[in-house]
Amino acid sequence: MSSIVTPLPPTPIEPVSAVAAGGKHLSPNQRAWARFKRNRLGYLSLWAFVALLLIANRRLGLSTGLEDICSLVLEQPYFEEVERDAAALLARRLDVLERIIGGSCRLKASVIERDPEEKSDLRFALNYGHTIGHALEAVTGYGRWTHGEAVSLGIAAEARLARRLTLADEATVARQERLLAGLGLPIHVGAIDVEAVLSAMTRDKKARDGRVPFVLAPRLGEFRVVYDVPVAEIRSALREVTS
Repeated sequence: MSSIVTPLPPTPIEPVSAVAAGGKHLSPNQRAWARFKRNRLGYLSLWAFVALLLIANRRLGLSTGLEDICSLVLEQPYFEEVERDAAALLARRLDVLERIIGGSCRLKASVIERDPEEKSDLRFALNYGHTIGHALEAVTGYGRWTHGEAVSLGIAAEARLARRLTLADEATVARQERLLAGLGLPIHVGAIDVEAVLSAMTRDKKARDGRVPFVLAPRLGEFRVVYDVPVAEIRSALREVTS
């Protein structure tokens, strides 16, 4: 049976790319339907809406689109590609935006196809930066940062957490922070109630039996899901990005 071609509606880039890949932000039935009808027009409409969004809203467009930098824990060459093209991304070169966001769609689709029902740790890789990022959004009433900016802050904090747990070295942390800052994304939270952020994390949707998972990157292109992280270490990592 041939696929049904359906344009994607205009919306911030990261949800669009997720829908185009048939992944998160969808119910199980919607994911099954999206996998069935993954199509050329979906990706073509993605580029059209990226162009319109970036022209219409500079801050929302770039910060939300580059939330897909969470894909760095999947493939080092993709991270290096974004590093090389950071200036072109900031300049809104559409050919570069198409290639970078297309790379994110490719990586997401690869993960979703290998684990469509979220039964393994593989899908956690798409949540890099989200555990702390979601908590920051919740504590600030979803009005202080765009989603992409909150995830950028989450990546900065979780990178520092990996270093505190001796999973990552200083160079790996610095390289991630340098890229995020170079793309105009925030890496310092500023004043915030750290204890409230810690409390919000306990309600993370990915928690299993009350245990909150952290996606950490020992090296670029690798990820590890870590449970039962000492609260003292999470608190210290948060304080590092609030100073």
